[in-house]
Amino acid sequence: MPKYVLDSGFDYDFSLLAVSSAEPDYTLCIHINRLLNIELSRRTPIELSTKNIVNPLSFPCFMYEDEEEENRYILLANRSTNNVATAGKVPELSLFDNEFAGDMKGFLIPELLQADYLLLLQVAGHEEIAKDIQAKLKKLTFVQSVQGIDPETLPTKMNLLI
Repeated sequence: MPKYVLDSGFDYDFSLLAVSSAEPDYTLCIHINRLLNIELSRRTPIELSTKNIVNPLSFPCFMYEDEEEENRYILLANRSTNNVATAGKVPELSLFDNEFAGDMKGFLIPELLQADYLLLLQVAGHEEIAKDIQAKLKKLTFVQSVQGIDPETLPTKMNLLI
């Protein structure tokens, strides 16, 4: 009898930039729009639910799609806009933590705690474009850091599939 194997692997054919900035998301969008000559616009927030969290976490999302050239730029906040309300067990906090468990924010990609925003580039030749965008973003005074990330190396990369 033949053996069939289901390949459920997802294609992470995009570049990912982790951006650290204290500016609000809409301010960053305005500057990215000017730098790249695109029109990022607010979309429905991305919601993430797990069994340990009572309410789903909400992450602001901005997107620009060029259907003719099949280009897509997505800016996501890495921190949720709502607080974490855990079901059952409260996360352990040390004596030196100045946050209450109810005040903790959830992260879309917990491995990137320093990143405030994630910029996904789903364009042809995204590797070279990502380097160019990274150099442009580093020149902005309110951007502390921009780092290229390989999405394949992230344990929570499934959260990036939109």
